[in-house]
Amino acid sequence: PIYRRTLNSAGLNQRTQLTPMNTPESFMGGMYVMEGSTLGGQVISRHLEQILKLHDGIGYSYFRGHQENTGRIWKEFCEALTVAAKDRDWDAIVTGARRMFLAFSLGAERLLGWTLVQPEFRSIDA
Repeated sequence: PIYRRTLNSAGLNQRTQLTPMNTPESFMGGMYVMEGSTLGGQVISRHLEQILKLHDGIGYSYFRGHQENTGRIWKEFCEALTVAAKDRDWDAIVTGARRMFLAFSLGAERLLGWTLVQPEFRSIDA
């Protein structure tokens, strides 16, 4: 829901697939990036509130993450991921994470015109 609210407030209510998460390993890697982004989002959220005077999560709810529960939820997620990934293909999990990082970067590029990943680093297999 927080992702949808942020996209909708930016006028981006179309359904798009960020990156394929069609195996348990790609899902684990992608979720590691998604959940991990809530940590940095706490810093960004405070900055947006101070500088842009945003409030109540309108237009930046994604960055608010789980608010005061972010640290606890991140720790619980990491513990659960460690157990779930124990006998999995770690290379595939890392590839899933790299794909999600790239999807975030390309999304920022499309939406904001930012170039976060240089072309030579866009290959997941590199």
